[in-house]
Amino acid sequence: ASNAYGKGWDYPIFGTSDAVSTFTIEDPLASGGSISNAIFWSLLYRIGQRFKITKIRVPITEPLNGNEGILFNVYTDDGFGTKYALTTLTQSNFGSNTRNIIYHPANLTGESNLWLEFDWNGGYPLALGLPITIEGETIQDD
Repeated sequence: ASNAYGKGWDYPIFGTSDAVSTFTIEDPLASGGSISNAIFWSLLYRIGQRFKITKIRVPITEPLNGNEGILFNVYTDDGFGTKYALTTLTQSNFGSNTRNIIYHPANLTGESNLWLEFDWNGGYPLALGLPITIEGETIQDD
């Protein structure tokens, strides 16, 4: 039987743009296709006051196999706060049988909001799962 689901079901596809004149959809499985340097930014999560993030859970759709390299950053306060570089998603950092990447960041704080950035710097199209969950606490103003 043929795959009735189509592109994007089993493997991710990515839209790219130079923000001027080139707008394309990249197919990493096509001849010459690549997701190198592909970046995903999440929504902006508005907290509304000082906060501390205690846990981030990132599901992945398949076990890590050694060819991945996804950089994971958290930006705070509209990008004018701190950029927190979390541990890169690789087999050597998380093992080969992991399907849920769990982060317990130390001292990840902000004043009002944050967003997540995933940056594929490897050649394998590892897809992230949903939902990505973020746990934390608000910090009382002085």
